[in-house]
Amino acid sequence: ESLKQINIKFFKDLERYPNIRKLHDAKNHNNDQIFLAWMEAGRLQGLFREDANFEILLFILRRDLHTIFTVNMKEEKNELSKYTPDELGRMLILFYLRGISTRRGQEIIEEYLEKNRITK
Repeated sequence: ESLKQINIKFFKDLERYPNIRKLHDAKNHNNDQIFLAWMEAGRLQGLFREDANFEILLFILRRDLHTIFTVNMKEEKNELSKYTPDELGRMLILFYLRGISTRRGQEIIEEYLEKNRITK
């Protein structure tokens, strides 16, 4: 899903509705479990490094994605304001995936980017 499709105000409004926030948190927990299983499958296939700690990666990734969203909610401009959430998110994910990938995994990433003409 593209970050362009997510309305930033949703996250601000979410704080006003605790019951909906609980549902959102439960969905995030479920997504986290899917993410961790996906990462472990990649490790078993030799695509991700053996020494990668996916729980730490998930924690840092969530924090950084939160930063991307909150940067665009603020009224004042800053050094990241010139980029869209989609651009920032794509670069962040590529950064992390490349960092935890084996050489084989990195080759697959690069082939995918070239095949789909995605800018790096």
